[in-house]
Amino acid sequence: MNVLRLVIVAALMLVMSDSNAKVCSQADGRSAEDAVDHLNTWSDIHAAFVRYTPQCDDGAVAEGFSDRIVHLLAVNWAALPVLHRLVKNDISFRRFIFRHIDPSTDTDELRAIAKQSTSQCTDSVQKLCAQLNEAALAAIKEAEQYEAAKP
Repeated sequence: MNVLRLVIVAALMLVMSDSNAKVCSQADGRSAEDAVDHLNTWSDIHAAFVRYTPQCDDGAVAEGFSDRIVHLLAVNWAALPVLHRLVKNDISFRRFIFRHIDPSTDTDELRAIAKQSTSQCTDSVQKLCAQLNEAALAAIKEAEQYEAAKP
């Protein structure tokens, strides 16, 4: 009898958690696509992350997030302390950032991240820099492997 009760409770919890999951409506999808074009700071990216993920982090929106994240790292390294503060306080945002450092992005910008992460880091962000370097190098390697495999 206790096993049956546990199974019923577990099933109810599963159904309730699925019903609370956010869905990316067409309006949210359009809004997210528009928003991606205006992500110019880490605060902008964090706000979009809070509003649109995980429900809209797919397809064109996900590609836009990746492009903006890699671009911001490549061209505005001075803002790294802001990113550090945000990812330190929000582990989900940290995973989101690292998931979007991917081979679909500009390899020159990935190389810039790899270079800056080994030459322009203060002690306070050293661990983050090492992780960014690893992610950028992995994305570069994967992009190069993809290019090499093309006929």
